[in-house]
Amino acid sequence: MAVVPEPIMAFFDTPTPDGWVKEASARIPELLLDHANCELKAASTALGFLYRYPERQDLAQRMSRLAREELRHFEQVRGIMDEMGIPFERLSASRYAGGLREAVREEEPYKLLDMLLVGALIEARSCERFADTRAAFARQAAQVLQRPAGFRGSPLRALHCIRKIRMRFERGRDRGTAG
Repeated sequence: MAVVPEPIMAFFDTPTPDGWVKEASARIPELLLDHANCELKAASTALGFLYRYPERQDLAQRMSRLAREELRHFEQVRGIMDEMGIPFERLSASRYAGGLREAVREEEPYKLLDMLLVGALIEARSCERFADTRAAFARQAAQVLQRPAGFRGSPLRALHCIRKIRMRFERGRDRGTAG
């Protein structure tokens, strides 16, 4: 099991079960397909915040940047998938994300706060799971692409995840002062 940064693990009462990590590590193409879809959904969610809360200037600017960032990640994952010969297809939302969204309150300002927290939880769990499956991905990618196993070093991914989580919490704090 990989070492997951403390700010990420602080989000959870329990880590992802070892059985999930083992199963996902054996199914890297499906994991990448799911991840590409998640990046696209994250960009769409950020754009949704722009439409729902146009009066919140600080939130709008952060969400605009986040949407661009998520689309760049989508392009990166699609590039890896293309290199590995994994076709892209659209997937429906996961039960995990859907379950979290069911807990979102309908009335404002709680809806905004809850949606930001749901996004942070999804991002943190994704970071944890990528840290846990990184070695399996590197082995499979190296085999398919005939490159060294460390060719897509992921310490930067962990830092990126921490930064995104911090940004989401900052957006939550801005809910009362933005716009």
